[in-house]
Amino acid sequence: MINFSRLSAAWLRWTAWSGMWNPSVVADDGQETAEFKSDDQTYHVKHEGNWWVVDETNDRGRVYPAVAMFSSFDLAERFLLLDWALLMRDDLASGSLGRDLYELGYSTSVTVTEVRKGFVEIRCGVGAAVLPVLNATVFSHLMLMPTEEIEKLVNVGMPPS
Repeated sequence: MINFSRLSAAWLRWTAWSGMWNPSVVADDGQETAEFKSDDQTYHVKHEGNWWVVDETNDRGRVYPAVAMFSSFDLAERFLLLDWALLMRDDLASGSLGRDLYELGYSTSVTVTEVRKGFVEIRCGVGAAVLPVLNATVFSHLMLMPTEEIEKLVNVGMPPS
């Protein structure tokens, strides 16, 4: 059974902290779909076949389908926690969890296969992710990390909730 409560809490916390307008979550625990919405950005997470797929919609209503795909919900959750933090915190994106990891190149713990222009599949012992090259490079260093550890990293320096 899928539990979206961690992602829901993180989305509402991050959007409130960053000043996004009208944040909300439409998710039923146990279901295989959820929508994390705001007037500025929306993420739709759904289970399709063997993959967890993330679609994004920007503030102008343009939909970007399948911007990220994961072989497990755990990987999708880890990625979204990281992605939202990097989106909303320039200090992380331009530092230790963004640029610094990108400059290292792919982690030696993953295999990398191009799947389409600008997108690669990264695979390691915990599963696989299909992501844009920039995101894949950064996430390759963290995909083996437990979700709780990623939460600790992205929440350093945040105001208490």
